[in-house]
Amino acid sequence: MHDTVYHFLRDVGPVLCLDIGSGTQDALLARPGLEYENWPRFVLPSPARMVAQRIRELTLLRRGLWLHGGNMGGGFSQALREHLAAGLPAAATPDAARAIHDNEAVVRDMGV
Repeated sequence: MHDTVYHFLRDVGPVLCLDIGSGTQDALLARPGLEYENWPRFVLPSPARMVAQRIRELTLLRRGLWLHGGNMGGGFSQALREHLAAGLPAAATPDAARAIHDNEAVVRDMGV
């Protein structure tokens, strides 16, 4: 397996690998000529987790929120439910609403 990867990298050059989940986003830079143990890697909070943090901040400030952008996956739905349960408004563009649920009617029924 290692030989296959090393030959691939030699032929194509560096490869950036990303895994963006609901909790973290992991990055690995596969570089030709380096042993895989020495490839740079890092872990950051996922975009959805950062959105959840911002929603909780807005809830504490008693402010409404507007979600926009593309579908980034779940991970912030609980924070959104807490925001709505606090009686605060929330709105979303259709693309952003798909990060909450694929069915717009379900999102509307939640109060968004």
